[in-house]
Amino acid sequence: MGDSHDFAYHTPARRATAWLNLFSPRPPAEAEGVGGEALREHEVRVNRHAVPADKSTVYCYSGHTLPQDKKYHVVRAEPVLNSSHPELVHHMIIYICLQELDASFLNQTSRGAPVCAQGMQQKGMCYSFWVMWAVGSKAVQLPPEAGLPMGKAAPGDVSSARSVMLEVHYDNPNNVRITDGSGFKLFYTDKLRPNDAVVMTLGHLGIDIPPGQVSHKHINECGGACTKQLKKPLTVIWAGLHMHKTGKSIGTQHFRGAEELAPLGRKSSFDFNQQSPVHVKAVIEPGDRLVTTCEYSSTSRDTPTRFGEGSDDEMCFNFLLVYPAQGLLMCMEIEALSRAPNVQNSDKMGICLDNSKSGSLQDVLSMSRSTTSLTALSDMSIKFEAPPSEIIPYRDPV
Repeated sequence: MGDSHDFAYHTPARRATAWLNLFSPRPPAEAEGVGGEALREHEVRVNRHAVPADKSTVYCYSGHTLPQDKKYHVVRAEPVLNSSHPELVHHMIIYICLQELDASFLNQTSRGAPVCAQGMQQKGMCYSFWVMWAVGSKAVQLPPEAGLPMGKAAPGDVSSARSVMLEVHYDNPNNVRITDGSGFKLFYTDKLRPNDAVVMTLGHLGIDIPPGQVSHKHINECGGACTKQLKKPLTVIWAGLHMHKTGKSIGTQHFRGAEELAPLGRKSSFDFNQQSPVHVKAVIEPGDRLVTTCEYSSTSRDTPTRFGEGSDDEMCFNFLLVYPAQGLLMCMEIEALSRAPNVQNSDKMGICLDNSKSGSLQDVLSMSRSTTSLTALSDMSIKFEAPPSEIIPYRDPV
């Protein structure tokens, strides 16, 4: 692979196992809006700084204020890799903040260097995924019928981005000196699309992979009891399937009653260096079950691998970009809740989070195993019903 038409030896930096769909091609990269209207631009980037080189995994955070004079739709987000070593920028995420950022932090990081530290505690009340990019991806392009809401919002609407936190993750195993100023260029318009889009998270948090395993799976469910809370069906635009270095395969099965539908994204051969989104054309109806399976190979490890932000830790997420925005942010089974004393052995207990449950969402993301955190999760947990005894499996028409 490469960016030119010259054929040459691929070299280690120009080869990968990538997912390619020849039947539903990627939407064209549009530089203009619907009907050709001109789009405004706004950049969200870290100020150029020297990334700490004493750790192999570094996260840097900066606060930003977006245009707020009216409501806008972001229809395209382009990654800007303004780095001395762009190959070491692993992922970037813009989080929506549910309250105004601390003034001193905002002033410091918007004008000066970001705060670099490993740990989710830096995000505070900024944890709702809005715009994402990972190594191997390209620009995020919204379809003509939807946009990411930004700016002025109606009372109670927490899906519009106003104050945001930019997270940049550097994967630097060789402790190279990096000078970086990466981030996003946002293209937006005041000619609103028919729907607001939002990111819905599926996946697994309680990861524990024994060493020396050729194949180890974690299976997690978003139960129908959660999706029944949807007021309208959700249209899925794309799936951002995310794992780390021991990742082998990942996918989300879609069940409606006793029938399995087409998957909501699947990568049968996962590559840590090629994490482009999978474009999906599907609708999630109230009551549907979504089952995410992550497979790992730990043959190169001599110690257990657990959930964490570091590249040598592991994750299992499917970030679904959907519309219309209904506040549903996260849906997954939590094994710790299923083992609670007052829960039957056969019960699957899960979480079904929206923007109104801020404290509990922070508990989930921190994966604290303290009694206080588990109690907070238990207070808002939901029982996922058992699947039908017989299910018609999905048969790929291709």
